[in-house]
Amino acid sequence: MRAIYRSAFTLNSDKIHQSELMDRVADLVYRWVFDSKRLERIGCVWQEGIPCSASTIESQEIAPGWNIQALRVDSERQQAWGFRLIHPDAEYSHLVWATEITVSSKTGELPFFTCSSLVGDRGQVFVPIRRRPSRPRIVADVLDEIGGTSVMDGRSVFPLLTKPLDLSESNTDREIFLGALTSERRTLPIIFFSAINETNLPLVDAMKVANHLAGLAHVVLARNSTVSWNLADRLPQHLNCYGGAVRLYWPGLKLSDPGFRHPLWTPQRIAQYGQMSTQEVGLQLLEAIASISAFKLPANFLTWDDLLDLKRKRAIAEAKERALTEAQASGKKNEWAELLEADNSSLAQEIRALKEQLAAQSEEVEQQRSIAESYRFALEQERRQPVDAMEVEMPDLPAMSVCEAVENAERIHSERLAFCFNNRSEHRDSPFHAPEEVERALNWLATTYFDSRSKKVSCQDLDANLAAAIPGWHYSAHQKEATMKACEPWYRCPWPSALNGKIWIPEHLKGGADRSRRPEDTIRVAFAWVDESQKVVIGFIGQHQENTRT
Repeated sequence: MRAIYRSAFTLNSDKIHQSELMDRVADLVYRWVFDSKRLERIGCVWQEGIPCSASTIESQEIAPGWNIQALRVDSERQQAWGFRLIHPDAEYSHLVWATEITVSSKTGELPFFTCSSLVGDRGQVFVPIRRRPSRPRIVADVLDEIGGTSVMDGRSVFPLLTKPLDLSESNTDREIFLGALTSERRTLPIIFFSAINETNLPLVDAMKVANHLAGLAHVVLARNSTVSWNLADRLPQHLNCYGGAVRLYWPGLKLSDPGFRHPLWTPQRIAQYGQMSTQEVGLQLLEAIASISAFKLPANFLTWDDLLDLKRKRAIAEAKERALTEAQASGKKNEWAELLEADNSSLAQEIRALKEQLAAQSEEVEQQRSIAESYRFALEQERRQPVDAMEVEMPDLPAMSVCEAVENAERIHSERLAFCFNNRSEHRDSPFHAPEEVERALNWLATTYFDSRSKKVSCQDLDANLAAAIPGWHYSAHQKEATMKACEPWYRCPWPSALNGKIWIPEHLKGGADRSRRPEDTIRVAFAWVDESQKVVIGFIGQHQENTRT
């Protein structure tokens, strides 16, 4: 079966004592499963009382095609309980769904909750399974009744809620929001709903979307349109969100990121959905996030298969203990239990490694989907709009060439960047294979580097900052004077206000493969900071600048 939804978070133990927490979750699960409306709809055949504790229940049918199973596994260092619901698809008889829920508590750690939705195909025809993910109600029930915080480091800037967080125009709220947005500790996406200028209301019902995304994202609602304008002096325009638009900010956000990395639902795009705008935007957000979360398995994420593995390990440990006792009694050595345990451990490690590979591939697929969606919307707008139509807000599209990356940066950052290329520059014809990285590097120059040189924000190590923002890229603050003088045409560029109309460009960014000599693999951006004009002057982009050795 294929996972299409996963949610995981640490449970709050301040409301309920930790010893009672597992039973409390189990009670919520069974109340969700045995909901009277659901039982009436599926034709329930369950004759026993409704379970309410975190105990083991063998697989049992509660309705035609509907099966439940629960498993409790305790050891000296860990307590764990899991529940599995299997049921047919409402539309296609050959599809089957599984909802898996686990709660685990290790000694010295807070209890951890997970919920996964999986879909499988029992048919014999090889066709793609196309099912949009949905959030099981139990996730919202657990958050409302018990509460939780985001995963991995056990810390969260915002709590996990089933409703949006209110963001006012105050400076305090702005700093908290911007801090969360750029925090390296953030593990969940932030969804920002901006307000319409005229009404100070969102275009989409943020309350419904927040409930829809509970456990997967932090939803933030601007109190009025002023909020977005207050962010403008700290958040680059291509990353901001105005006029009723909705934006998904992925974790790891850098101010040098191109806009398309953080998908934007513009007012024009939302308007296309009409009365279905809230439902459609909510589904698209859930699809984008679930496509990543379905394959994200932090160290403390306990799947149903993991729970079965714990049960096997406990059985092996008990068998090993019995075998050891028998061996001691008979004076013979029994190794079969040790070999079985080693084999089981090896298979578990292999499965986790494969899941990590799937997670990495899923992130790449989501990035490409975001790019494709940006192009799709841009093409639709071009087709729909008459020649004399009013200008429509368009999403930022990724650069398809180095030349296009330069054009985008020149358009967006004209107040901070000046492009004055010398006659050695190869920016028009560079075959560098990752123009999107060049665009991010130019954005970095216009944000982090500019703010540092203009003394707006301190940055102690620009090279480390760039390497963190764009893996494989490095910053150098100078070039050898002898090299620049010997190869002057490569290290000077036009600048009208300079003496003799030219300036030296001793600083550079280098990206791509270090040892490759192919122009497709490496690139350099040479520039200078002109303090009098408060500009970053870029004079060369190409594979390599000539030096005394070349």
